[in-house]
Amino acid sequence: MLGFKNSVTPDEFGQGVWSYANDLIIAEATRSLGARFDKPDASKGWKTIFQASGVPLSTVRLYHLYYAHAVFQTNFKNFPLSQRQEMTRGGMVNFTTKPATYAFEKIFNDLEATFDGHYRFDALVEGLCNPEARPALGVLTAKYLVDGFVFPHIENRQAFLDDFVGFSSEVCSTVATVEGAIDVLLTKFHIIGLPTQG
Repeated sequence: MLGFKNSVTPDEFGQGVWSYANDLIIAEATRSLGARFDKPDASKGWKTIFQASGVPLSTVRLYHLYYAHAVFQTNFKNFPLSQRQEMTRGGMVNFTTKPATYAFEKIFNDLEATFDGHYRFDALVEGLCNPEARPALGVLTAKYLVDGFVFPHIENRQAFLDDFVGFSSEVCSTVATVEGAIDVLLTKFHIIGLPTQG
């Protein structure tokens, strides 16, 4: 019997991915940031670690925005440009408070340039790699997070350089998990403007 899928706009699909995976994205974003500080003991919560390390919670919330945006856009890379932009925007709509330092268009364009090999990384970031990590695109995403967020906002940036393999592996893990969520949603929804999937 032929099954019919619900039709959604690209931005609605992005919102659906957020609804499906937001807890995981925020938890893994928090861990990927907090684990780079000396002797992180999360038994009392990551907030304690950030406060002890002098990282304002506003900076942590900004990192959540960057991380979620990057994970969404990485996963939507296989869709046409206009659709992936709307999907990413849809995923970010649930962040009701966005500081001025979060600029959707700039981050979107920077990530596109990163994926296409045109982004100019800081010399300390350029050579970072993790050849074992999958998906490989996630490694580029991790490099962008170090260059675009960590360098301007986090004092202990050396920890991200020294443990780039660990950091990028965490980012790739999040990307892969969200990819699984997208695959599930694509069995239930047809994205308007795209050929029928599966």
